[in-house]
Amino acid sequence: MGDGAWSPGPNEAEDEQSDSLELSAGVSQFVEGIGMLMEKYGLPRIGGRIMGLLMLDNKPLSLDDISKLLGVSRASVSTNLRMSEISGLAVRVAKPGDRRDYYIGAENIWLRTMEANNRDVSLMLEVARKAMPNIPKEEIVARTRLQELIDFYEFFRERLDQITEEWQAYKVKMYGQGNS
Repeated sequence: MGDGAWSPGPNEAEDEQSDSLELSAGVSQFVEGIGMLMEKYGLPRIGGRIMGLLMLDNKPLSLDDISKLLGVSRASVSTNLRMSEISGLAVRVAKPGDRRDYYIGAENIWLRTMEANNRDVSLMLEVARKAMPNIPKEEIVARTRLQELIDFYEFFRERLDQITEEWQAYKVKMYGQGNS
């Protein structure tokens, strides 16, 4: 997956994709739910919908495919896919003999979203640590709250690292794979 080339698996016909561009009710429900969830966090709903779609399908999808599946403009899909690609959630791939770009969800897309959150936590931790020495000792409430924030985020980062390691081991045990 990482080399940018895609080849169909044993049960995937290349022409099946363009013939059956329709989401099941359950997949559509998930895609819409992820879109609404991402919107709550200030991200574009369409970006969340694209992420939801890529989370559940391993077949490469073109801009046109995604646009048709989600019922949105190709321009909106293009803009949001660029953001997803930059953040490491979408991967652009090529099909031999086809000049169009196709996209798949990154390996471990759900884990990558947690890692992105962990990076945000690290930034918050850095801001808090830099501020702490500049808060006067007599501002007890502010210092106490800031120290608790620092302690929580340190605790969170440590646990997330442990959870990631445990997940990889569990995945190998349950699915026989470690990195997809």
